Amino acid sequence: MHHTGEPRIALAAPRPQARAIVDADFEPVPLDRPAPARPTAAHPARAPGAETAAAPAPARGPRAVLQLVADGIIV
Repeated sequence: MHHTGEPRIALAAPRPQARAIVDADFEPVPLDRPAPARPTAAHPARAPGAETAAAPAPARGPRAVLQLVADGIIV
């Protein structure tokens, strides 16, 4: 077959409809302030004044990931 220089459109089988992957627990976090703490069923709310020297919650969000990369924890 002689090539005429015109592009040809390949006919392909119809593709299945793309599906959106939705994370039901995703909450966008603004970068200018920390994310608000949200209560969970695993950690019921404590009585006022019962705070002890508990370990701080792990940081979450894009800045936390970048900090872990900077610390060499994540490559």
